[in-house]
Amino acid sequence: MKTQSFWSDEGCCLACGRSGVALHHLKSRGSGGSNLEHNLMPVCWGHHTEVHTIGLQQFSIKYPQVEDWLFKNGWEYDPYLEKWTHELE
Repeated sequence: MKTQSFWSDEGCCLACGRSGVALHHLKSRGSGGSNLEHNLMPVCWGHHTEVHTIGLQQFSIKYPQVEDWLFKNGWEYDPYLEKWTHELE
């Protein structure tokens, strides 16, 4: 499965378009998440803090372009588990 590279977005925050991004681990390292490209979402520091504060589901609702990016990169939302999942994570 080919993923949409965060570099194709020129290293810009998916939420606001600012440059100078932090790479957010969609599945945390502490939960066994990888450092592979499909598990890294480019966001600025402000939005990195916000996604940790409100959670990925609410963040993806607030910023529809983030939800689009997640789907393009192989993530699916599981309403029963109430979380985003990826076949490689």
